[in-house]
Amino acid sequence: MASTNNLDFLGRGWGWNFSFTSRTGGVYRGIRPDDDGGLDRLTGSIQQILGTNVGTRVMQRDFGSSAFSFVFSPNDPQIDVKLDYAVRQALDKWEPRVTVGQIAISHDRKDEGILDVTLSVTINKTNTVLNVVWPFFLSTAEQQTFPVTSRPQ
Repeated sequence: MASTNNLDFLGRGWGWNFSFTSRTGGVYRGIRPDDDGGLDRLTGSIQQILGTNVGTRVMQRDFGSSAFSFVFSPNDPQIDVKLDYAVRQALDKWEPRVTVGQIAISHDRKDEGILDVTLSVTINKTNTVLNVVWPFFLSTAEQQTFPVTSRPQ
């Protein structure tokens, strides 16, 4: 049985957000000193999928989530169901390493135009539960932050 601390199977490669090496100027493809063994890469992948609007990738038009089609929808109970469906569809299609569990949508910051979507995902290979908060709002890339609210249990 694999140890939950050994998350090498989560992969290596281009991280999200991209960083560059000072020596060559190319994309950094190794493990960062602050990397926790794959959880940051997995969380970054989830953020990238949910933060990409379907149709915006030139070479892969169906990549991403349809959540942004609800940006101008009324903030009512129907938006919860629509966002839940959009998030599940996107992660089921594009992130095979996880299974989406409960999704909770908080309207606490609705006056700011923000809905906090809290995802509970299970890493399939280790059966480890990870909670991720995805703030759903219309903004520039500099304003978006994607905190991991809890580590594996």
